Amino acid sequence: MSSRYPSNPSGAEWKQIKHMFDRFQFVEHDLRTILNGILCVPKGGIQWRMLPNEFPPWRAAHYHFRQWQMLNPFQRLCDRIRRAARVAEGRRLSPSAAVASRPVGPNCPTRWTGARPRSEQASQRARGDT
Repeated sequence: MSSRYPSNPSGAEWKQIKHMFDRFQFVEHDLRTILNGILCVPKGGIQWRMLPNEFPPWRAAHYHFRQWQMLNPFQRLCDRIRRAARVAEGRRLSPSAAVASRPVGPNCPTRWTGARPRSEQASQRARGDT
């Protein structure tokens, strides 16, 4: 491929992720050009059919994207990148604590305001009670 797109992984990035796709076989198109085409779609905000001619045909890129979506290598890739970033910052691989909170605010449906639940109000209106 002659052009360099912002969505294309660099050489160092490619070395870290290419082994994740070793079990797949590619007959017509190179793995790297397929992956570059797949990454171009969300980064460029384009539709599959608008994939530039420098990439494999959109049907081939979309086919492999759907296959990989079912096998979930992109989630594993994100997990790997997250762990590497945590180690680079001197933190543990996994977070040691989590923050769980419930929504609080004036528009929060779980906050008690003294009013009856909406479903109760609707059923009373339907019956004619107010």
